[in-house]
Formats: sequence, C-alpha cells, structure tokens
Amino acid sequence: MSAPHADQIIAGYLARLKEALSALPARRRDEIMAEIEDHITEARAGVAGETDADLLGILDRVGHPADIAEEARARLGLPERGPGPLEIAALLLIGLSGVVFPIPPAGWVTGVVLVWLSPCWTSHEKHTCPW
Repeated sequence: MSAPHADQIIAGYLARLKEALSALPARRRDEIMAEIEDHITEARAGVAGETDADLLGILDRVGHPADIAEEARARLGLPERGPGPLEIAALLLIGLSGVVFPIPPAGWVTGVVLVWLSPCWTSHEKHTCPW
C-alpha cells in the first residue's frame, strides 16, 4: 500500500532537487536525478504499509536537495555563483528606479528583466518575489 500523498510528496521533492541542480551540466543533473529516484524507489520497496511519515523519513535520509546540489557542485569543481554586477544592477534599478531614470517604470522594468536573466536567483524565488 502506498502513502496517501506519495505522488505529491515525491514530485515536490524531485522538483526542488531539479531546481537545486539547475547549475550543473544537463547530463550530470539527469544522472543525479536518476540515482536519487532509484534510491527512493528501493527504499520504498523495503517499507510495508507505507505512510506519509515513512516517505518523509526516506526523503530526509536521502538528503535536502540544496545539500545534494552543493555536494555535486563541489565534486565537479563548480563554484557556487554569488551575486555579481548583474544582480547588483538589478537591485539598484528596482530600488532606485525613480532616481536613475526620469521615467520611473523604465528603471523598475529593466531591474526586473535583469533579475530574470540572473542565474543567482532560482525560478521559485523569481516567481514568488513580491513585486
């Protein structure tokens, strides 16, 4: 028997993992995703009468998606991307658009476009930003 919310729990976890791994090369990202999916499937097979709590425990033992991505980046020698000139310009334009541009929406719109172009923010952060 499967946990009542197994599909949603696993899909959510894998979506967060895919987002966390987005900075990796596509082939390596796909390999890690497949390894994690296999590991989850094997662990679920060993649980009789699976509950949501059992499934959450399995995912907890697998690890947090951000930790898995950080370990993969370290193994591949990829530095974590921090804020750079693009991100600083985006924040300045959004925050000071009325001062920088005489037409206030132009600076704000330019700043928002720069945020969307930046790899520093995740797509989840971009979609949930309160602007």
